[in-house]
Amino acid sequence: MQEATYISIVSPVYQGELLIELLVRRIIKCVEPLTNAFEIILVNDGSADNSEIIIQQLAAVDKRIKGIFLDKNYGQHIAIKAGLDHAKGEYVVVMDCDLQDQPEFIAEMLIQATHGYDAVFARREKRHDSRLKLFYSNLFYAVLGLFTFYKLNGSTANFGIYSNSLIKAIIDKKYYFFFFPIAVRNAATKTTNVIVEHDIRAAGVTTYSIKKALSLAFKILFSTSIFRIFKHKHFISYGIKNKFNFV
Repeated sequence: MQEATYISIVSPVYQGELLIELLVRRIIKCVEPLTNAFEIILVNDGSADNSEIIIQQLAAVDKRIKGIFLDKNYGQHIAIKAGLDHAKGEYVVVMDCDLQDQPEFIAEMLIQATHGYDAVFARREKRHDSRLKLFYSNLFYAVLGLFTFYKLNGSTANFGIYSNSLIKAIIDKKYYFFFFPIAVRNAATKTTNVIVEHDIRAAGVTTYSIKKALSLAFKILFSTSIFRIFKHKHFISYGIKNKFNFV
């Protein structure tokens, strides 16, 4: 009888060919001492580089590695949603692929999660980002907090560990536009933080431009205000080109 999955690690990937192998090695090194019943779900968000090929190669030699290949670039949060839709773990870790989120902190967050928390957020005391990125990130979360009534800031983002029941509550809902931090806070009842070290990007350059950030901000603010009030019936969807190592 196959052992139930204890931890799922979901990571959206875009233009990550220089990062994926290192990401997987570090995750495995950190999670194997905790349990062998884990899965790494890499969601290729329409990358134009060799990300898809590398994910397929890794998954071919390790059945714990699973790939979801979206048919086009939908954006980070839709890619996260695709990964959550397929995660089977009792606990689910969400982390970026650039290794600024360090898998070495998963163990500490798991300890907190086993104390009954729905969500354990990684709180970055010092961010290794440019001053410009820090400025528009802080501005974005400040404005978003006004619209959603949550106390949001750039010190916490997607990185964290979440209970299966919370993830199920999230994926069972329909969204005009899916933004993971808001979805978590809408569904969670008991949360805490773990202080983590934010690292420099392991390789390559960020693809997250100011234009993309502003577009994301507009979509989130619009969907959490106008469309929430009027209960608009247009919901997000995404297309999967292929899945690898899923049963």
